[in-house]
Amino acid sequence: MMRTIPISVSFALMALGTSCERVADVSSPLSYAKEGISFVYPSNWKIEDDENLEGTKFLSVESPGDALFIVMESPDDGTGTLQEFVKSFSESFGGEIPIGTVEKPTSSDIQRKGKTGQLRGIRQRVGISLLGESTSFVQEFFAVKSSGKIAFLVCQSPEEDFDKTEPAFDQIIGSFRYE
Repeated sequence: MMRTIPISVSFALMALGTSCERVADVSSPLSYAKEGISFVYPSNWKIEDDENLEGTKFLSVESPGDALFIVMESPDDGTGTLQEFVKSFSESFGGEIPIGTVEKPTSSDIQRKGKTGQLRGIRQRVGISLLGESTSFVQEFFAVKSSGKIAFLVCQSPEEDFDKTEPAFDQIIGSFRYE
């Protein structure tokens, strides 16, 4: 199964900050194309991480506030499902916040329009309390397979900013190409 610790740490650190989210600038997108993965993303978002960790590609695109899009790619050995990834992600996140509390996530099925059709995924709402502050995040998870590999995609935003960040997720998922 893929490692989820880098995502959990990012999520925990974002929770400590205050949101200064701006509306995603989808009118003049930037392009990413590397190692069989390509997509466009808002011009006011930036690539933060793009590395391979022990056979897993980890890529993150961050908004000016606290939203982020993540790709985790690894060989597809047939054992990693989207449900298992979401469970692992949630479990590791809870363990990464020793001084706060994480509510049990609520989940529902979701669909987003992808480059080649509808992508089915899982949406979670996660509430956290940290240092006396409470907030909630929306997380959307998708899995895409290609040529013996699997990429897990994560869209994550503070719930209060989702109306500003959802156009970015629509743009990225809608243009995401995996070869």
